[in-house]
Amino acid sequence: MLALVARLAGPSVAHLVTRYLVLDERPSQARYMVMEHLRVSDPGLRAVERFIAQNIGRQLSLDELARVAAVSPRTLARRVHASLGVTPHELVQRIRVSRAAHLLETTHASVDDIAAQVGYADAAAFRRVFRRFAGELPRRRRGPTA
Repeated sequence: MLALVARLAGPSVAHLVTRYLVLDERPSQARYMVMEHLRVSDPGLRAVERFIAQNIGRQLSLDELARVAAVSPRTLARRVHASLGVTPHELVQRIRVSRAAHLLETTHASVDDIAAQVGYADAAAFRRVFRRFAGELPRRRRGPTA
């Protein structure tokens, strides 16, 4: 098609067509999508992940998460570790950090406000956890819209 445009309208027009039709220079919209945090095959763990995401702003106990998965707390801990290599507490922290990263990239909310939204009463504790899981401080994760 570009050869036809070049022959009929010239190489400069073909180059413009390439820039506007072939190369998509728009910024990716992927940052605005909240993806499932982890992909697990165990339906009980999927239910736990969904429950954590839906209740991200409050404290969640191991007993409560185990009830969601319809297993004992010990069985939940074993399944989480076998599937994901982390403890249930670390799973909660990972999901919180993932949501916080999304909010940092897509909103203008302050780090303290985001910390509260994802369940941390202490912003300093949130910063430590964020750095441990994300490898950077929250303020460095800010997106171009923030």
